[in-house]
Amino acid sequence: SVQVCGDIPFISCSYGYTRKETEPGNGAVLRAFKEEKNGVKNIYATKLRTEGVLFEFDRVRILQWLLKNKYIEEADAPDLNDDTAVKLWFANNIRPDLIKPFSKIDPTAAPTFYVYSLIHTLSHLLIRSAAGLCGLDKNSISEYVLPGVPAVLVYCQNSQGFNLGALFNIFEAYFDKWIENAYNSAKKCIFDP
Repeated sequence: SVQVCGDIPFISCSYGYTRKETEPGNGAVLRAFKEEKNGVKNIYATKLRTEGVLFEFDRVRILQWLLKNKYIEEADAPDLNDDTAVKLWFANNIRPDLIKPFSKIDPTAAPTFYVYSLIHTLSHLLIRSAAGLCGLDKNSISEYVLPGVPAVLVYCQNSQGFNLGALFNIFEAYFDKWIENAYNSAKKCIFDP
């Protein structure tokens, strides 16, 4: 299932800063920005509106992929003909709390590791393909991965606060080429001997 939206709000906030370490477990201390009034903490925020395309992936096909590759056992899989059971399986077995920004997921955290890796890979294929079609650099297109859904939002990462319409245009006019280019890119692996 795919949807396009030309008006997605994003809010970026900053409360403070750290020194040396960024992860709490490594001794990082979050220091709040200087108070302008006693007892009132400053939080700086920016609200931007952007465009994006939401790709929601077929849960049953992902479960079939997990079973085929022996990432889960048959006994641990839900009844693939029961839509509610399949949705509950994702809600109960995919653990977004194990996914930390800029950190690797522990491969023993299956099936979260495998579902996230699959969706994240598909997301990067879509981003690279979109960049080639819409005129934006691939660094101007970002993603928001929702492994429990499972879905990915590919969006224009604009800091100016206005939409160029690039993703909206490739969705409307070149969607078939977008998907075909992503598919062809997936078949070419630079690490394949």
